[in-house]
Amino acid sequence: MMTAISNKGYYLLSLGLVLALVLIARSSLERIGIEPEGQLEHDAQAGEIRGSIAIGQTFTASHSGLYRIEVLMATYGRENTEDVIFHLRSNPGSETDLVQISINGREIEDNQFRSFSFNPMLDSEGKGYYFFFHSPESVPGDALTVWGTQKNLYPGGRAFRNHRPGQGDLTFLVHYQPSSIGKARILLDRLAQNKPLFWGDKRFYLLLALLYLSLFGLFWVSVIAHFASGKKGGNGNRNGV
Repeated sequence: MMTAISNKGYYLLSLGLVLALVLIARSSLERIGIEPEGQLEHDAQAGEIRGSIAIGQTFTASHSGLYRIEVLMATYGRENTEDVIFHLRSNPGSETDLVQISINGREIEDNQFRSFSFNPMLDSEGKGYYFFFHSPESVPGDALTVWGTQKNLYPGGRAFRNHRPGQGDLTFLVHYQPSSIGKARILLDRLAQNKPLFWGDKRFYLLLALLYLSLFGLFWVSVIAHFASGKKGGNGNRNGV
């Protein structure tokens, strides 16, 4: 009976060890920070967003898990009353919204970033996107705008007006929330970046991680096995007496 309990305990402890290693690895990956991307220069406003006018920006997602876009907006120092609609599409030629968010002009703070959040797009890495604003009910004197620059500072896209290429870029930031696998890929890229020889090969760091986890796991499995073996030996001595 005692031996069966020891065997069961051995397997439970081994399983607990595996789960602990998984949790440790996942916790470590969660700490990996991913800086938002975009451009912050703001020396020009795009003009009132009203009627048929649409103001937007294309960009390229560097990572998976695209989930938030911030845009520097302005109210002209007044209270605007109509809704403005944020659209996210795959490109300026598409008529299909991936995301559509409507907010009232009263919710916008003057010269502040406004955040537009949505479910993470886990396949966003390397893909191009296009966001834009329009406000059909807004009229002159009761309309919002967005900040930007006439300089071409953002290499992954450009500003658009009425779905046609404009000059410069809007002032915006895009945020990412990759999966654990996505963060592991980012970590490997960072470790291998600008390294010579095999230190610049991501497979080298992956092999090191697997070797470390294997040795760590084998050590604790040996400790558990030794403990279980000692327990069995102690039971045998008592039975012999």
